[in-house]
Amino acid sequence: MKRTMTVKENYEFRRIYAKGRSGVSPYLVVYVHPNRRRRNRLGVTVSTKLGHAVVRNRVRRRLREIFRLNQSGLAQGYDMILVARTRAVGAEYRELERAFLSVCGKLGTVDEIVAEVVKDKMFYENSGGGMTVSGGEPAMQPDGVIALIEAVREKGITSAMETCGIGSADFYRRAHELGCLFLFDIKEVDSEKHKKFTGVGTGKIHGNLEMLMELGADIIIRMPLIPGYNDTDEDLALLRDFLKARAGRFDHAEIMPYHNLGVGKNKSLGRETDESIPKGRDFCDKWLEILSTSGVKVLVSGS
Repeated sequence: MKRTMTVKENYEFRRIYAKGRSGVSPYLVVYVHPNRRRRNRLGVTVSTKLGHAVVRNRVRRRLREIFRLNQSGLAQGYDMILVARTRAVGAEYRELERAFLSVCGKLGTVDEIVAEVVKDKMFYENSGGGMTVSGGEPAMQPDGVIALIEAVREKGITSAMETCGIGSADFYRRAHELGCLFLFDIKEVDSEKHKKFTGVGTGKIHGNLEMLMELGADIIIRMPLIPGYNDTDEDLALLRDFLKARAGRFDHAEIMPYHNLGVGKNKSLGRETDESIPKGRDFCDKWLEILSTSGVKVLVSGS
């Protein structure tokens, strides 16, 4: 990772304080201002009011480390000043990091995204739609995503989220409280098989889904089906029973058939790819026939 560039001169600090935008949390104040560079620069201010030198240096080191570890996910080209507040002294590292990301989200990328989303507000009002947060995985940037959903909600725009369900329960609970619709992937019901394909079991995923159902969240279950991988008779029977056991607790389920649009891209990147997998569309009738016996409304995505 590149070395952190720093703001050093007093006149630079004064300019950023005077002309930059600011955001506040209980632990710190963040000032940002464009710097006409391709990278961000950091300045940290820790007042003597926070304690003796050892205490101040500890706070300073933690703030610098939080910036260093998260700067790749920030919009570039800004000078940033972090001003520690009294509560930063006794805060846990995760509390400081969460506060930093939340404030940055509201100051930087969130504002830029909201400005783009609002341009289509008339379309959303006429179509009944809204903003969809996808990825990657939104749950990997929980505070920024929550800040974004909250910001567009203030503009009268609804939100949906595509997720694999692997985030924290607190993240999903906060998103639900903001009226988010969840497009929730169930890739495989069998936990060992799910772990073989994705690296994680289903325990946390199913737990988050259950929690959202208990809260009465708006949920569409989506099932990415890949011929020869997760569409065996046993897989489909488990999936059917999974849906049946939760009938009435979510809106509907959608089959997402495998497509091979990424084969050409993988070839151009020199990556190995399995070209023998048939298109999922050829199997939709079979999948629908089995899954529809769950008593749940099942659709095919894109049809």
